[in-house]
Amino acid sequence: MTHFLPPDGGRVALCEDDDDIRFYVKEPAGVVATTPEPFDREQYEAELRKTKLIPPAQTIGRMQRFELVAAEIVSGLDGKPFSWRAVDFQHARPILQAMGIHLVSKSRAKRLGFVLKRGAQPVGQNYYTAPISKMVNVYVLECQFNRASEATDERQAEIQL
Repeated sequence: MTHFLPPDGGRVALCEDDDDIRFYVKEPAGVVATTPEPFDREQYEAELRKTKLIPPAQTIGRMQRFELVAAEIVSGLDGKPFSWRAVDFQHARPILQAMGIHLVSKSRAKRLGFVLKRGAQPVGQNYYTAPISKMVNVYVLECQFNRASEATDERQAEIQL
């Protein structure tokens, strides 16, 4: 069995056991993350057989879309928020999902049972069409929120100190 952790202390570990390969996500305390399903080689190979072959330029274009969306999120986390139209967000959503990132508004996070961390700044603004028809601040759910119950416990511990 081989364990691999990225040298920068990243989140992904790879474990190989004979022909079975599994990916695990290392979750720092307080961070919400989803752990992928165990690797199913037969399903993976079936999907590979169905793969549509494309030219290298199209592959490069796909990779650049990931790079552009990731750069927007990183700059937003660095304090330079982006502003996306509804169609921009529509195109970015599948890429964000593939990266395991969820952009949510404060009200959406509250409905999901999360509380914004103190000092968290929006990473950007998305324009939402009707019925809202306005720009809304968005945050990265995985790193800018706590679960409501955990946030309450932390605040009570601070008061007792």
